[in-house]
Amino acid sequence: MDEMVSYIFRSMRSSELTLRGVKRVLKNQARRNRNFKRFAWLTVGYLIISEINRSLMEKKIKELDEEIKKLKQEEGESQCNDRLSDDLDPQ
Repeated sequence: MDEMVSYIFRSMRSSELTLRGVKRVLKNQARRNRNFKRFAWLTVGYLIISEINRSLMEKKIKELDEEIKKLKQEEGESQCNDRLSDDLDPQ
């Protein structure tokens, strides 16, 4: 009888040690999952902010491009007007 009780408790001890190991691994995995979730949220936030900035920069570039075209057109018109006035002015 004594041997049987001893065997049961040794078996339970082995199972208890195994369960402690599993618990430790699961705790570490939970910490890693938490850290990964934080990293994922930060990455998504960074991507959203980057896309907003890119969109704003693209809009600004289009505005500047239109302004440059407008200035070139005005400059071209003023040069044409100067040439026309020089051609028409016989001096």
